[in-house]
Amino acid sequence: MIEAQNDELLRLSRTDCLTQLSNRRQIDKSLEEIHGQAQSTGGVYSVILADIDQFKQVNDQFGHGIGDIVLVEVTSVFKASVPDGYILGRWGGEEFMIICIDTGIEEAYGIAETLRLAVEGHEFSLERQITCSFGIATYSEGLNIHQVVRNADEALYASKENGRNLVTLSK
Repeated sequence: MIEAQNDELLRLSRTDCLTQLSNRRQIDKSLEEIHGQAQSTGGVYSVILADIDQFKQVNDQFGHGIGDIVLVEVTSVFKASVPDGYILGRWGGEEFMIICIDTGIEEAYGIAETLRLAVEGHEFSLERQITCSFGIATYSEGLNIHQVVRNADEALYASKENGRNLVTLSK
């Protein structure tokens, strides 16, 4: 009984309650492990940051309950399209992170573009088109975790600035 309760508490501490994805704490932990492996083996990984476009307008116009439904539906689209072995999590708010293990920037771009098109083409229960913007960065020797994530975030910001519903690679 106590063991089952401890297992449930552990699961809850690692999982976003709305989307059932890895939460920020778990993503950070996974990213540290993957980064350490890449450093020690000379490997590579990519980070994709995704943000639901104009999500504040959805919440403002339809309410947070509908916003939650949109988050769950986007999660469902992502789960169906993210390859096995990658780590998908809710980074915060309407942002998601995909950690692409042993994946260079070109392959990560293909995954992000697949996700972008899947969201764009999905018929949301809101009966309104929802899109996402994406930023991608790849680890290379000498970069720390914060630099990789910052590079992905800057690429995501560029997607937003250049019209949204885009995938942008880190420079």
